[in-house]
Amino acid sequence: MTNYYGYRINTSRRDFFKKELIEHKRLRQGWGYDPGQDLRSMTVNEGAARNKSMFKVKQGDVLLVPGLCSPDTVAIVRATEDFAKGYRFEIDPKEGDYGHIFPAEFVTEFRRHNPLVGSLKASLRTPMRFWGLNDFADVIERMIEAPKESLLSVKDYYDRYDDVEESVFDAFSDEIKDKLYVNMNSQFSESEWEFALVRGLQKLYPHYKVLRVGGKAEKEHGADIIIKIPSPLTYDESYYIIAIQVKDYSNSVGFGPIDQVLKADNYQEWHNEQNKLLEKWVILTKCQKNLNLEFVQYAASKNVKVIWGEDLKELLYIIAMKGSL
Repeated sequence: MTNYYGYRINTSRRDFFKKELIEHKRLRQGWGYDPGQDLRSMTVNEGAARNKSMFKVKQGDVLLVPGLCSPDTVAIVRATEDFAKGYRFEIDPKEGDYGHIFPAEFVTEFRRHNPLVGSLKASLRTPMRFWGLNDFADVIERMIEAPKESLLSVKDYYDRYDDVEESVFDAFSDEIKDKLYVNMNSQFSESEWEFALVRGLQKLYPHYKVLRVGGKAEKEHGADIIIKIPSPLTYDESYYIIAIQVKDYSNSVGFGPIDQVLKADNYQEWHNEQNKLLEKWVILTKCQKNLNLEFVQYAASKNVKVIWGEDLKELLYIIAMKGSL
């Protein structure tokens, strides 16, 4: 079975990525500037771990890469080996980054606003680095089969406007992420982050209930924030609940935040006929994963998920981009 994915690159280095793919038949990816970021024996994270999700790509799977060949086109690329098998780590000496190498070949390209794109168009604006596109398999296969000239048809003024806007966002995404994260940290500290994240998550999930629940009741349930997701098959006030503990910590951290959010497992209001606890999360606003390996192991053993500083940087960017769509 063929699977379909979106795959973003640093479009400010478009010529480098294009040459690597077309001439050397390999996709590269960022957060690969240190030998310790080799995904097979990683000792330095700083965002590199997010590339591990790409290991699910199998030989023959199809990837759509916005902005690879030009600002207003999307490349269609096919994996020539399983990514997990063919992966290599070699930092380009001139670029000083992009050490993650995956085996792939160029298939074709299309303009973002080509009529054949249809409902796929909205998904191409997803700000994530890697995401699933199986829902658009039929659309993608039709474009693979179509003559290339039909995929590069001239666009109207409105489409060209959108292309310029999207290409600029792509080109400066890493810079925006860094500045957004630094400025957010300068504005919020300690419990202020709870209010900031409630605001951000409300923007990201406007159809869910995002609530700050910290305070006196936190001693009972251990959460600072909850996300209440309506049950899709009932008409009453039934929700799946995600409990989140937020800590504005730096450097190494003890097990306290995990033990705290584990209280949610025994909080009766989230375990009844109307509500069901779905997940437990800890957000550590400034901590690095590679400095807290015991914490990682303990969280996994307790089924608690963690957002580290680099993950928060990505989340803030996604929130900002979603809010602008």
